[in-house]
Amino acid sequence: MKIKHLYFLVFSILISCESKNPLEIKQIVSNEVVTILPSLKDQSIKDSIVISIPMEFEVTANSSVDYVDWLYRVDNKTLRDGSFDYQVYNDKNRKEPIYQLDFDESLANKPITIILKERNHLISKKKWSGIAEKI
Repeated sequence: MKIKHLYFLVFSILISCESKNPLEIKQIVSNEVVTILPSLKDQSIKDSIVISIPMEFEVTANSSVDYVDWLYRVDNKTLRDGSFDYQVYNDKNRKEPIYQLDFDESLANKPITIILKERNHLISKKKWSGIAEKI
């Protein structure tokens, strides 16, 4: 009988110990504006336009994480840092791009919203006209 109680106690302790991931990233619905511009970087590209579709993520880290740095990949290509191909903003300050998230004890287990804006995504004018007609 004591063995059953011991098993029950050990089983209860194992179930009550909740394992937490050190970092949780979840994409959320964005209310940011999609921008469409002619290709200003390369004037030789006349058949394409630049489209920027912002994405929002909620990042939550526990106390074991000090900072989060990012590497952004599209179509198996790693894009260059935030000044060229993409920029990341904190939801609270959308004017200055950020290059990493720093966590301290006050931010542990609290979600931080970041906005990622790709700056160099080209789409053909022909494809865009087909999308625009559907809108």
